[in-house]
Amino acid sequence: MVRRWRQLLGHVRNLMLRLTITYIVLSAIRALPGIRIRDALFCTWVASGAFVLLSRFVRPLLLALTLPLTITTAGLFIFVIDGILLLLTDLLTGLEIASFGWAIVGSVAMGIMNIWVESGFKRLGWLERESEDDPAEIESPGWALRVLLALGLLLGIVFSGLTAFQMGLALSTLTGRLALLAAVALVTLAIVSWAASWLIAEGLEAANRARFSGIVAALTTLVGAAVLTLVALDPVTAPPPPAPLPETAYWELPTGSTIAFYRYPANPPAAATPVVYLHDGPGFAVLQPERAFYRQLVHLGFDVYLYDRVGTGLSSRLPDIEAYGINRDIADLDAIRDELGVEEMILVGQGFGAELAARYLSRFPERVHRAVFISPTRLSNEPSFHNYARTASATGVNPVLEPRLLVAEALAPFGPEAAQNLASQTEMRVLAEGAFDPRTWVCPADADHAPEIASPGFNRYVQLRKDITQRSLPDPRPPLADNLTPALILAAECDFLPWDVVQEYREALLNETVFYVEDAGHMIQLTQEDLMIALIRSFLLDLPYPMDPYAGDRSPRPSVGP
Repeated sequence: MVRRWRQLLGHVRNLMLRLTITYIVLSAIRALPGIRIRDALFCTWVASGAFVLLSRFVRPLLLALTLPLTITTAGLFIFVIDGILLLLTDLLTGLEIASFGWAIVGSVAMGIMNIWVESGFKRLGWLERESEDDPAEIESPGWALRVLLALGLLLGIVFSGLTAFQMGLALSTLTGRLALLAAVALVTLAIVSWAASWLIAEGLEAANRARFSGIVAALTTLVGAAVLTLVALDPVTAPPPPAPLPETAYWELPTGSTIAFYRYPANPPAAATPVVYLHDGPGFAVLQPERAFYRQLVHLGFDVYLYDRVGTGLSSRLPDIEAYGINRDIADLDAIRDELGVEEMILVGQGFGAELAARYLSRFPERVHRAVFISPTRLSNEPSFHNYARTASATGVNPVLEPRLLVAEALAPFGPEAAQNLASQTEMRVLAEGAFDPRTWVCPADADHAPEIASPGFNRYVQLRKDITQRSLPDPRPPLADNLTPALILAAECDFLPWDVVQEYREALLNETVFYVEDAGHMIQLTQEDLMIALIRSFLLDLPYPMDPYAGDRSPRPSVGP
């Protein structure tokens, strides 16, 4: 009986070690541009568990079925099999892989890292230990083993810190009390670091295990407490708020939002239906280049309205960040239509504004006269991988090293109250505006066309809440299937968003016209202003287009990156 219990404990121990190895490897390969893991609680653990089970039960079957291919390719086909396992893990968990190509790249990276990590674990005797091996009988290790033990101890401490952080995130769903969250995180840190150091101590003399583990756990907890203190006391200087312009006006909406807007009356007046512009973001605000461009539509006979979405720019901030989201934006947009006293609007959306326009159209088709979708964001909940290699800022957004704000950003999806207690909406402007790089809006050769933006009034919490609420909303594409509202879709050569997003709109809309604009980025008018005005003019006034629509089935963009 005792022997069976030891065997069972050995199997459980080896399973946990295998799970830990997979956790380490998946955490590492998520650094690849085409692989990521959703910000869900313990999502990496779930993905690791799924991959371990698939490797245990599905991988042998795939190896048997494809044995001739594996032999023919000298074993390289195994990477294809592991790529398939990663894609199956993608279907079952929060692991997100952009394409089969990235799955192969990920499987190769996993294979290399698995060899390194497993060899280290085996050298320490943690994997494939024989039943007669007794850790207490291990003699003093040599210098090579001591170096490996030191590396393992360092990884164990890092692992315990990540586990403690996830426990804090989990508890934040129940309480916003920062002191309680910190206490639970420190207790978790102490327990997990003690367990990790006890495992490391198997390579040392048995008599020193308890003392070694206790010292490591105590020191790790003290360091964790010091880090939490530094994070809590981290000073953040918020930028000055954006200054109102002479033409800035305000709507007091029945939804409770105070919306800053800009009205440019038609010259000469001709159309009764106004143009309402929906800006990008959603944590952005209306910017000066947008006001300068869209006010030109007044010469076509349309009243033009641009407004800062609630929580951004000069519009009001909601006291509870949990109130932000797509539903709130749709309700505000419909309340704006009531303020304008019209039955229909012409919606022009840029980036997320295009997605907002499509979602509004799916709910209120009779209230949209026409719609223009410019560099739209995705309608489905499928992952959208940004390829900034197409832009003048190949690395994408700028890194912002503000520890307190980054912790608040991590808390926001799980504990909005705790996040707001840690960092205010005003302070989170530093995170949003510091990361913003307008060079991502233009092609690599057009960096000098990227505008300089000062104090725009961005709000990172608004962006985070959009991402959270989108997952809980119904798919807007089925309601659009019978919608005959005229739609114009403008896609750019250097847009960082993938072409399959454009395909989503093409397939969802019945009465759409698509134009592919070369030498233009996410904000097309920065480099192709005249062409964009001509296209919108032709669409709004039913005139001949200055170029042929794009009718191809494949992406016309040059291939950049994997």
